[in-house]
Amino acid sequence: LLLLLVLVVVSCSVLDLRARVRAVLEGIKHERLDVRLHSSRNLVKLLRDYQSEMRQFVLGSEQVDPIIDELICALLAGAHGASSELLSVIGECFGIIGAVDPGRLRQVKKAVQTRIIHQAGDVAFAVELLTQLTRAFKAAVEPRVQDCCAYALQVVLKEYDCSKESSERGKKIWASFGDDQWEVLRPHLNSKYVFEVKKAKDVGTSPFYSASSALTYSSWLNTWLCHLISQVNDDMAKKIFSCCSVAFKYDVQLAQFLLPFVLRLVILQNNRSASEEIRVELLAVLNDAVTADKGQDSSVAKELRRLSVQMVFNVVHHLEHCQRAAAAEVGIASGKSTSSSSASSKDDHPITVFLKGISADLLSKVAYQYLSYSRCLMYFEAHARDRPGSIDYSFAQKIYIGLEDADGIAGVFSAQKDGDLSLLDKALYHESTGDLPSARACFESAIHQEPGNVVAHQGYLRCLLNSNRAMHAWDRINGSLGEYPYWSSELKSMQLEAAWRLSKWSTMEVCHPTNPSGMVSRDGLLCQALVAAKNTRYDMLLDTLSSGRLEAMSSVASACHESDAYRHAYPAILRLHMLEELQRQVGSPETGLTTFIPCRRHWEDALELVQDSYHLREPILCLRRTMLGMFPSSEFVAKELSRAWLLSAQAARRAGLSVAAYSSLVNVQSVHLPEVYLEKSLLQWQKGFYQQAVLELQRDVNHEWGTDPSDTQSQVAKTNAVHARALLQLGCWMEEKALYGCDTVRKQYEDIARLHPEWPDGHFHLAKYCDHVQQNSDDLDSASKDNYLLRTVKSFGLCLSHGNKYLYQAMPRLLTIWLDYHQRHDGEQTSSTGRSNNRKSSAEKAEQARQKKVLLSLCQEVRTLYSKLAPYQFFTAFSQLVSRISHSNPQVAELLEDIISNLVVTYPQQSLWMMVAVCKSSVKERAARCQSVVEKAKSLDANLAKFVKDFLDLANKLADVCNRKCDTMVNYLSMDKDFRSLVRLVSDRNFSPIILPLQSSLTPNLPKCADQVDSHQVFPTNAATIRSFRDKVEVLPSMQKPKKIWICCSDGLSYEMLCKPKDDLRKDCRLMEFNSLVNKYLYQDAESRRRNLYIRTYAVIPLSEECGLLEWVKHTTGLRHVLTKLYKENPKKHMTSKELRSLMKTIDIQTSLERKREFFLNELLPRHPPLFYEWFLRTFPDPSTWYAARNSYARTCAVMSMVGYLLGLGDRHGENVLFDMTNGDCVHVDFNCLFNLGETFQWPERVPFRLTHNMVHALGVSGVEGAFRHCCEVTMQVARSQHGSLMSVLNTFVYDPLVEWAAGVGSQGQIQKAQTALGRIKRRLEGDNGMKGLPLSVEGQVHQQIQEAMDIDNLCQMWYGWAAYL
Repeated sequence: LLLLLVLVVVSCSVLDLRARVRAVLEGIKHERLDVRLHSSRNLVKLLRDYQSEMRQFVLGSEQVDPIIDELICALLAGAHGASSELLSVIGECFGIIGAVDPGRLRQVKKAVQTRIIHQAGDVAFAVELLTQLTRAFKAAVEPRVQDCCAYALQVVLKEYDCSKESSERGKKIWASFGDDQWEVLRPHLNSKYVFEVKKAKDVGTSPFYSASSALTYSSWLNTWLCHLISQVNDDMAKKIFSCCSVAFKYDVQLAQFLLPFVLRLVILQNNRSASEEIRVELLAVLNDAVTADKGQDSSVAKELRRLSVQMVFNVVHHLEHCQRAAAAEVGIASGKSTSSSSASSKDDHPITVFLKGISADLLSKVAYQYLSYSRCLMYFEAHARDRPGSIDYSFAQKIYIGLEDADGIAGVFSAQKDGDLSLLDKALYHESTGDLPSARACFESAIHQEPGNVVAHQGYLRCLLNSNRAMHAWDRINGSLGEYPYWSSELKSMQLEAAWRLSKWSTMEVCHPTNPSGMVSRDGLLCQALVAAKNTRYDMLLDTLSSGRLEAMSSVASACHESDAYRHAYPAILRLHMLEELQRQVGSPETGLTTFIPCRRHWEDALELVQDSYHLREPILCLRRTMLGMFPSSEFVAKELSRAWLLSAQAARRAGLSVAAYSSLVNVQSVHLPEVYLEKSLLQWQKGFYQQAVLELQRDVNHEWGTDPSDTQSQVAKTNAVHARALLQLGCWMEEKALYGCDTVRKQYEDIARLHPEWPDGHFHLAKYCDHVQQNSDDLDSASKDNYLLRTVKSFGLCLSHGNKYLYQAMPRLLTIWLDYHQRHDGEQTSSTGRSNNRKSSAEKAEQARQKKVLLSLCQEVRTLYSKLAPYQFFTAFSQLVSRISHSNPQVAELLEDIISNLVVTYPQQSLWMMVAVCKSSVKERAARCQSVVEKAKSLDANLAKFVKDFLDLANKLADVCNRKCDTMVNYLSMDKDFRSLVRLVSDRNFSPIILPLQSSLTPNLPKCADQVDSHQVFPTNAATIRSFRDKVEVLPSMQKPKKIWICCSDGLSYEMLCKPKDDLRKDCRLMEFNSLVNKYLYQDAESRRRNLYIRTYAVIPLSEECGLLEWVKHTTGLRHVLTKLYKENPKKHMTSKELRSLMKTIDIQTSLERKREFFLNELLPRHPPLFYEWFLRTFPDPSTWYAARNSYARTCAVMSMVGYLLGLGDRHGENVLFDMTNGDCVHVDFNCLFNLGETFQWPERVPFRLTHNMVHALGVSGVEGAFRHCCEVTMQVARSQHGSLMSVLNTFVYDPLVEWAAGVGSQGQIQKAQTALGRIKRRLEGDNGMKGLPLSVEGQVHQQIQEAMDIDNLCQMWYGWAAYL
């Protein structure tokens, strides 16, 4: 009872913490800066008080707690437009939270859809203008400025008839605002401000821009905007803009808002001289940015140039978006018209003509200079499309380096010929991909060729510092500065970094936080902070830390404009993390430098938060070593110092940097740490010295490990844990290289389990090895195999008892062994029923008795686990359990019913949705067993009876909606009229709360630690429950007539679901389970997490074997729809359906391959040029959002391509491949064509997945050689490493076969079909390429499938409805 009370208190405190954080975040989102500052300071205190709890929100379960996502998003939003003081406080918040790996976060930032406002009289423009004027009015400090804003508000409200109650436009505008805005706007409806118009001063002639004069940005913008307003012809627009001119001269933000609209209106007037003036003004800014000598500029000129360039980009971006919208409208019109004039009107549009005068190449170069890399890439690719034969791959590589996109760099590198690459290009490629030894060699060769090349020297020094060779870098820097003293500004930052890494206090003490060019140096600030800490000057330390946070937050604030802001800001977040560690450890008089305060657990958790990358974690470890060096020498400090070196060695080894790893290990030799011996052997193994690694580790295990009688229980446990890790590594090596016999290896694993019984890894590897032996050792007799099998099950059970690390591997395999053994045994008994017991030999009787004993032991082991393990651990294999519900063995069937019924009692909402189709199975035995499970569950929980009745009634009535027949012409049904009983059911006040079956509500979120089982919430506690239905039911125009319904839920939202008839959705459901498991493994893999790889999944709920519900995938559009629309805008190239059908009459399945190839290349492809890239430009006009969406497209497309290939997924025509209009994700739907069923079509499918020329072209200049190929390889590597558990999900097809497999065969025939289909998947997961020979490597397998998908001979033989030409 006391334990339960403690758990309740802990749970309540955690819930309270979430509520408190959310309450503080509301203040950070406030408009007023003082409120945001006060709330941020409160947040700092809250985070410091509950730092360990906040870190458990990140590390405590499979998925990061949503409060962390909310917190980081709010802080990023709060940084936008913040004061220096507020930025510093927000930086402190980020530091306390820690540098959480971006791959752990599931932040979904939707694309901002830019609205095209054609007239100044539009309601949308009025709302935006009044919003800007309201903001300016509130922000005004001086009375005159506020009066000017008030006058503008008065005129604008009057012009838009906001004061007239009869005006529809005024009502729409007024309804767009809330109470805060009404408070400002209402007094100005009847105000009487009068503004005295003075005679305009002569502002000269265009261009007005000149960086060489004393011009400021605001004066240039004001002058140019007033000049443009004078050229506007529309009376209403001119009056509105003119009244705003009295306000925007005091408010730059208002001027920046108005300029694109005014400029576009002037261009649309088709006044060529005015348009030319505008073009000249824009080019004056761009050309100045390219040609200016920035080193000689004053700070005013730099600021003018930076802000002016940004304004030009905003203007061009606005015009391009208008141009694309106009082109779409003209294209649709021209598609309906036969006149040539309408078809050519797009090219004659004033905006199109204007933009032709601004070079995409120039825009790209200017964007690169001002570090706007995503914009630079967008214009670079536009220039490359115009001139496909002159792609500057060297420049493309620099862009991707700026974007820190290693896959993009590799793709550009692969697209170039080796002879076209300079040494520096090769060096930068190797450096960006983490191959530092190769990069260092290339930089060194470049230095030999050109000793005075400072870029080569900088690259070489970066490689040294990132390889943990700071002393070598220090000597090299000093030597270079002696030879080239004028390189001081270029090398200063690296010199300071080497200084603080090496604790060169004499250099650090004389350093200055700014470099010779006047820029703030982050390493200079860190040096200054360390010196202040060493000299115990705490006031100076806190000031320096504040300056350091401000420097880092300037990068964070800049990244806030990007689509994936946190990932772009991550290097700066890492610096904030380091500054917080410095303050926590040595930043206050209370801690001091006399005694080191133990903080190992805190440091371990802080490091685990950080992205698993050597070059990101090593600076943190270097800083810790420098801080440890400040304290007086002691055994404890020496151990912590050695542990930091050991962590560096481990990270370097994992990164493949063997020299850096060995260098770090050398520094650990002076202190006895057992982990060192293991790390030395791991490094030897990595170098290829396998025998030496094994012998050394065996020697160290026998001689170096042991416990001292004086050791505490905690010390003994730690020593045993390290000892167990060493034994496990030794066992894995013995198994991998087959160095010893089965018994020796098994005993090795058993020793681990005995030494460290609470460690799941030891039990798991012992179980895995025993399982491997019993499956693959033909020389073992059945008794020996069964002994191995029993040991396998027992060890899997022990593994599951100590945590969830191997849950998805251990649980499915354990259940498969148990269930299959009984099935096989029953089969053997059945085959011998023709013989009486008296006629059996004594050996047969003994064998039968032995098997029964094994059966009993297996059942007893599973029953023990059933009573011991948490219910959610069995729930992860719920589909597997339900698929075997009709097991023939009575003991097994009874235990299965017990397990499933307990899960129904524990998780009734999720369990019933997942087994409702089994209750209606066409196999009577399965339906009866399912009913028995439900009855048993009701007997265990009396309160469940009403819920089950309501649930089954709801499921039956939803099935009626699915199966309702509709006439061909019916497009809509009424829920109130056509499905009255369903409406009555859910509207009953006594109707049970039943969750809506969304993917988020059905997916368990597991705790990482075994001790969190009782307090952890596996499913969302606030899941939406069904309340009512909207009356509208949309009947979709496909052959099966699926219905789209809207369900209103308890959270106040309505959700769309698809009721699909005449389809066995169990196939789709299991594929979603497979995809969800793939997502878990992708999330666990560091390389996959860095790329944010995942499959878009959605809930699939079979209601019977012939119908079911599907979660509607919002904001998506089909590939065919996108491309058809784009081709219709180009009627000269577009091929109509009638033309296509006419041409296809000349081609049939019997036509020769040569003729098909010729037809495809000469008739279809020329009429369907690649245009898919245009959809990304239109849907995601903002450059950073465009780049993020394009990356999401490449990654999600790659993941699903590999999964589709493994599963034999076909029928990937343009309606089944969708794209998310909010983030670019590729979403696949309709998984009816699995297990290579497409190969049996009349026109057999020949490609493993869809990768047509449109899809390749949209990937960018490097095509498949960039992110797509690398993400394919990572996905395939993850899938192959987890093939056992992935196959366990698919094994449910064997025991619950699909309806389509039952045609013409009995139950054994169905099982045979399932086993054949799954056998093919298993071979692919093992690298089988479908031909004779050895299995392919991951890279080889991926390359082969990409080639097959793009092969013209394969594409030209696809059925024309699949549309390989799109």
